[in-house]
Amino acid sequence: KAKKLYPDAHFIDISRLFVSYIDSVGMDDFEEYYMEYENATDQVFKNDNDVNLFKLIINEIKTASDNNKIPFIVKTGVLFGTGIVNQHIMDDSVVLSLKQPVVFFYPAKYDNDELLFLNFKPASKYRCKLVK
Repeated sequence: KAKKLYPDAHFIDISRLFVSYIDSVGMDDFEEYYMEYENATDQVFKNDNDVNLFKLIINEIKTASDNNKIPFIVKTGVLFGTGIVNQHIMDDSVVLSLKQPVVFFYPAKYDNDELLFLNFKPASKYRCKLVK
C-alpha cells in the first residue's frame, strides 16, 4: 500500500541488503566470522570493515536522499539478531543530516503500553513519531 501511496519514494529492502552483504563476503567466510562472534553479532553486521550490513543500509539512505526521495525502510525483521536497531540508524551522521524523514516499517508489539522494536526491544521515541 505504501508503494501505491508514495510511488516516488525510495524503498530500501533490508532482506535484499542482507543477502547482498553475505554474497559480498562469501557464505563460507561469513559463517566462519559469524561463529567467531556469535555472542557479539553487532561485530559481524556493524563494524569497521569496508563492507557490512549497517553501511549498506546507510548508503541506501544516502542514495535516496541524494535523489531527493524519502527512504522507506522495509523488511526490517531481518535485523533481528544482528545487533542493529532503529536507534543506530537514526543516530548515524548521514541520517542526522537528511532534509526529509526516514520511514521504518518494522514488526512490533505493545507490551504494557510500550512499543517493542522487532517485538523484543523498547522502540526509541527519540526523534521518532509512531504512525499506526
